[in-house]
Amino acid sequence: MSEVAAIDPATAVEGFEISAQQRRLWALARGRAAQEWIAAYLRLEVDGQLEIPLLRAAVARLVERHEILRTRYEDLPGLAFPLQVVEPRGEAAIVEAEGAAPREPTDVRAILSVELVPLGSGRRRLTLRLPGLAVDLWGLRRLGAELAATYAALRCGGDVASPRMQYADFSEWQGALAAAPEAAPGRSHWARLGARSRPPQLLPSESRTAEGRPCTMKVVLGLAWHEVASAAGESGVDHYLFSAWQLLLSKLCGDSDLVLGWVADGRRFQELEEIIGLVARCLPVECTSAPSMSWREHLRGAVSAVKEAARWQESYSWEGFASGAWSAAGYLPWVYEWSERGERWSGGPGLEFTALERWSCVDRFRVRLSAYRDGSALGAELHWDEASLSEPEARRLLERWEAILGDAVAGPER
Repeated sequence: MSEVAAIDPATAVEGFEISAQQRRLWALARGRAAQEWIAAYLRLEVDGQLEIPLLRAAVARLVERHEILRTRYEDLPGLAFPLQVVEPRGEAAIVEAEGAAPREPTDVRAILSVELVPLGSGRRRLTLRLPGLAVDLWGLRRLGAELAATYAALRCGGDVASPRMQYADFSEWQGALAAAPEAAPGRSHWARLGARSRPPQLLPSESRTAEGRPCTMKVVLGLAWHEVASAAGESGVDHYLFSAWQLLLSKLCGDSDLVLGWVADGRRFQELEEIIGLVARCLPVECTSAPSMSWREHLRGAVSAVKEAARWQESYSWEGFASGAWSAAGYLPWVYEWSERGERWSGGPGLEFTALERWSCVDRFRVRLSAYRDGSALGAELHWDEASLSEPEARRLLERWEAILGDAVAGPER
């Protein structure tokens, strides 16, 4: 693991270079509005007899086990980006609140904070907040599962094994991989895509104004999981929903060649599945559509485009992709994300942790569709910049997307 140290011995700070994902997010973290975009949190419902001292011990073990949960970011003169400084010890205070409190932005430099709110009837809401630099959507899922498993293990005098790779190790490995000669074809792929494509036009309802705060709208789809899974077949439900999103945006902006953002979890190797840190990234995906194409043709094209992007994901960086108009745009405006929700984890006999809500943002966007499965149901959240769309316009986007999905399931050859 390569360390970087400040030059002045009087103020020497030893740390590690941050990852490409962290550099990207750090560059975007400017101002209070930006803090709301990059704050991350996991909201759980705890049902059963929860022992607070044991919960404190479980959270302390998480912090001890994962270096990223006791990492601070140190700005040093002459460096464009901060260093990761791993503290030998860390703390995460559990705050017991009397009632629901509004979500406040988590500062990019903070680490883990925990809030516990009683809901009555033996239930509590448990919220874990972290900076976006420390975690992504998949890391939050891992955090919830590991918290429940650690609590259950401590109840009977056991523990949970430490991860095989810490985040600073991942950061170094990824940096070496991206710079290796073998990654040259991937770097060329992203450079060519950035040079030949252009940012999409604004939607008819969009406004080009200063960036605002993130807004959210939720919907449970009328189509059940099994209906869409049957229609999607080997393409997968995640690609099926993405294809409908791509088709809708292509129709609205009248652009046959569209570059959208696909949030990839980045955990293609088994060792990375245990990492809680920021591994995911938003990959540019180039999709082509035409009025003469059937739904099946659209779907095949979308699946192929996503697989091509995933093939080169370890070589991706915004700086390597963005040129010309993309450089001026600053980020991919329309993004798609897929996840599994509603997970339940046992904390031992008579105690259950249920995932209610997760928020993470690996890059900026104007509009992001976050589709998910929750048991037998399919749902979606539309997140948008309040300066770009009004709430009625956002609702119409969701309605039109769901209509395209319904038509595709009913008549895939149309």
